[in-house]
Amino acid sequence: MEQMHSVEGGTYNFIYPTAFQAHAEKGTLHYGEMLAAEDWKKFVKAMQKEVDWLKDILELVPQSSVPSNNNSLPAVWAFKWKRLLD
Repeated sequence: MEQMHSVEGGTYNFIYPTAFQAHAEKGTLHYGEMLAAEDWKKFVKAMQKEVDWLKDILELVPQSSVPSNNNSLPAVWAFKWKRLLD
């Protein structure tokens, strides 16, 4: 079941149990763990590629410019080492 929590700025996020799966699944890193990894530069390069791709389909704007009657799209970075080549 979804739970709603208010956050700074009067916006709301829905929390799903799967949002915490990154800690439970071996090999998945959160942002801080990624930055501490030996090959962090490869992750940052992949992250930049993903952001560049998203800019083609989404408009990135400061949270402060979003009208109070609109919702922003929440996102969480999770990083994995590839075990098989593409």
